[in-house]
Amino acid sequence: MRVRIFIGGVSADVYLTIKLVNKLDADGIFSDATLSLVLLDIQGANETSILYLLTRREEFLTRLREEIDQEVTLSSLGVAKRLDAIQLLKLHAEGDHPAAYGIYINLRLQDGDVPGTLRAARGQIEDAVNFLPAGSDLAMASRKGLFDDLAKDLFDRTAEIDADGNVSHPFRENFLDKGSKVIGSIKGVSVAPLPPPPPAVHSNIFRVRFEVETDSVWPVFYVNIDLSPVVNDQGVLVWNLDADYSTGVIAELAAFVAIGLLTGGIGVLFVGVGLTSLVGFGLIGGTLADAVTHTVGQEILDSQYSGKVKGIVDASLPEVLSGRIELVRRRWDPLYTTIHDVAMRPDGALVNDSGLALWGRAVLDRRVEPLPHAVLRDKLIAAPDGPSHLLYRVRDAVQEADSFSQLAPGTDRRNWIQPSASQPTLIQLTLEQVVARIAEGRLIKNIPMVAKQIEVTRNTVTSIMTLSALEIAEKRGELIAAFRQSERARLAASLDSTLREQVLREFMILGVTPTNAQVTQRMKTILDALLPRLVEAGVEVYTEGDLAHQLELALPALMRFDLSPQSMAGLQLLNVLHLPGLVIVRRHSDNPYYRDQADAELDDNLKALPRYRTTA
Repeated sequence: MRVRIFIGGVSADVYLTIKLVNKLDADGIFSDATLSLVLLDIQGANETSILYLLTRREEFLTRLREEIDQEVTLSSLGVAKRLDAIQLLKLHAEGDHPAAYGIYINLRLQDGDVPGTLRAARGQIEDAVNFLPAGSDLAMASRKGLFDDLAKDLFDRTAEIDADGNVSHPFRENFLDKGSKVIGSIKGVSVAPLPPPPPAVHSNIFRVRFEVETDSVWPVFYVNIDLSPVVNDQGVLVWNLDADYSTGVIAELAAFVAIGLLTGGIGVLFVGVGLTSLVGFGLIGGTLADAVTHTVGQEILDSQYSGKVKGIVDASLPEVLSGRIELVRRRWDPLYTTIHDVAMRPDGALVNDSGLALWGRAVLDRRVEPLPHAVLRDKLIAAPDGPSHLLYRVRDAVQEADSFSQLAPGTDRRNWIQPSASQPTLIQLTLEQVVARIAEGRLIKNIPMVAKQIEVTRNTVTSIMTLSALEIAEKRGELIAAFRQSERARLAASLDSTLREQVLREFMILGVTPTNAQVTQRMKTILDALLPRLVEAGVEVYTEGDLAHQLELALPALMRFDLSPQSMAGLQLLNVLHLPGLVIVRRHSDNPYYRDQADAELDDNLKALPRYRTTA
């Protein structure tokens, strides 16, 4: 493949090879795919100018290879192990169809009530046809008959088999929880396009319908989930999901459909990716641009970056279904991860009895995921208004520190400060920044903060000391890990002399005079087989006994996040945090307050917590 790059107005042709590699897990099931990129050469009419500006040719190639020769993961296409394989084929230009790469996907579709009973592989890559429209960068389509296969797959995956081998298809209150209440019995599932509203000729909506039989006053009812490709306010393809019946069931059922049926994609898809757009809009361009930027130290001024857009695709839909392929994840910011994608700006969509087709132009896009282990550790108070700044603990801030200052095309970073070099895992934000980040999805919200202590003044709780549930769980895990390690060492030491005598007797019976190394190795073999069971028995006793007391002794060293009940409730109303087991209530003064339940009783359950005194 030839890629033309531009550096400060100077151009050169870079030659690459591209190869798609499937990866299987230990069970032989598809788990991931990668695009392998290898730099071959750099040439061009302006080659002399580039080499003059940079370094000698071979040195420049070596430096570029360090950045370019890599594997770009496509792991987002393998969600829930719903794929069998992906294949890549280069297609030549035909008529109005420009040269393209075809990506072919085979889904793992269930074919029967027994889990693991799958449909055989479908399609032959040798029969591939180039249908990429002129002027579009991406095109995709499902095979004919896929809707029926998806309906059967979805119905078969609702099957439950009891101990006697009886098969049922229960319609549960929560489709994601097989222990939830059974509402009825699923009699069938259909997947089909909806008729287009007049005067339209073509539809762009398909419906997943569940037929359910119950013993209620409505013996048969239908649950409809409609999906349609739409564009967001940035013009990028996203998926709209509408459902009817009752909210309580639909929320879970929609998740079941989206996560189960659709994380497998829409079928054996052909994704026609134009060679130019593949380079210009990310699969190669993003990696190559980063490489050149790192090597040359200046921004790429090529117009390939003019198409950046914002937008978040529904996380329950696969990237391939939305015309989106994940390129790379970067921690530009301490508190969230940026996912750089190639997304689709659609030119058209079609849904009919034969399946689904989408086509459009490729653009660079990005999504964000808030860091799940960021927790509230401390605050700055602006009396009398309450907290003005919040300090978040970021567990891996030291390891990822270099990423937080890097600059490259597509850098995505918000303002923040590190208030203390001696505490590098703390990140400080103003309250306004916290609220803005939560609204943008760039900060984890509703962090569970457990009330641990209270300060009481004149029989009134004036402050609540809290600690995040995550840090409590982390500290508990650390204590168990430390006990497990010490218990193993204690048991090994206590068994040493007895075990040594046993091993020597074994060798004596065999008529062998062992070396010290042989005795040590034999003892290790026995200990490796014996100790895990003994250690875990000790851990079980520890977790049911001393652990709770030791945990309570260890937690105060971490506890710094305390606020008045009014300030704590204010942050909860902003979706910053919540206090598990407590609800906000209002007394006659209208000030928010906390109790374990909102009732008429005025007894303050917070007063059962240990007391503390503020030091500042």
